[in-house]
Amino acid sequence: MSRETPSVLPVRLVLWAVLVGSVFVYGVLAFLFGGREPTAGDFHLPAWIFPAAAFVSALTGLMMHRQGAVMTRPKTPGLRPMDLPVWAMDEAVAAFGLAAVFMGGTFATFTAYGVAALILLVLHRPQS
Repeated sequence: MSRETPSVLPVRLVLWAVLVGSVFVYGVLAFLFGGREPTAGDFHLPAWIFPAAAFVSALTGLMMHRQGAVMTRPKTPGLRPMDLPVWAMDEAVAAFGLAAVFMGGTFATFTAYGVAALILLVLHRPQS
């Protein structure tokens, strides 16, 4: 009686799709809360902090993706060591955009971050 190992691509694809879906959920939240003034007192962050954080996150994800490709042979099945961290860095770009909206930005502010996150996620999509 032999057991076949299940294909891991569907698991990787589901995890990746959940992170892509979260970017769209962030977009809905940005649409609902965009343009409102923050109510947390006088706490203000410099405007450059969100693009800088998103850039660092994207750059880290790109470097981790490249390192993961070096660490893992192309035909290795299963989740690669860097898959989830890379996808999390890609999704974080959208999270920084949502944070910018919560700090007084508009939906248009989020759109740039959301599109960048989706582009990164598509670049780092699971391969068979």
